[in-house]
Amino acid sequence: MMKIETASDLEFMNKNDAFVRIVAFVEKDSLLENEIEDVLGEKGEVWDIVYVDGTEDSGTVSYSDGAGDYIGLPLLIGALFSQDSSFYSCNLQKAFLQGRLVSAVYEERTTLLYEDFSADAEKSYCSYYYDTDVQDAIQEIGDAFAETTPSINTVSAAATVLEGNNKYAVLKGCPRVY
Repeated sequence: MMKIETASDLEFMNKNDAFVRIVAFVEKDSLLENEIEDVLGEKGEVWDIVYVDGTEDSGTVSYSDGAGDYIGLPLLIGALFSQDSSFYSCNLQKAFLQGRLVSAVYEERTTLLYEDFSADAEKSYCSYYYDTDVQDAIQEIGDAFAETTPSINTVSAAATVLEGNNKYAVLKGCPRVY
């Protein structure tokens, strides 16, 4: 891995790797592909370029066949390891489906915990950690994953509520929400 400031600073050396992916945090199509082909060979067969426009928080990854948006470092890394935009898009849709399913399970679990602890006089103090604010936060996450492009702010705010809630629930001897 090398860090460059401009496309003219690039130097390529063929080390006979089976495949090379160039991850460029420069303006899309600013690298001279013919110069890279002179060193590495034909694009697509032994190398490709992925352009990233953004930060670790959010942005767009451009492949030769299209682009995909990412939110957060885990999705950026997933985008960099995806072979093309359709593969990345497919993986995003599977992750969002998984997020919706997990949210539904935790929402149901939290509702049941709330009902059980509310009915138990000795442990009723635990019901606070599963009340409607917590249930709403879980539902917000599930709803966000139902969108084509989830709102990072919505997911982040709801996750912050749940993280804090879990910490205090454990300190009080109550089960975690997740």
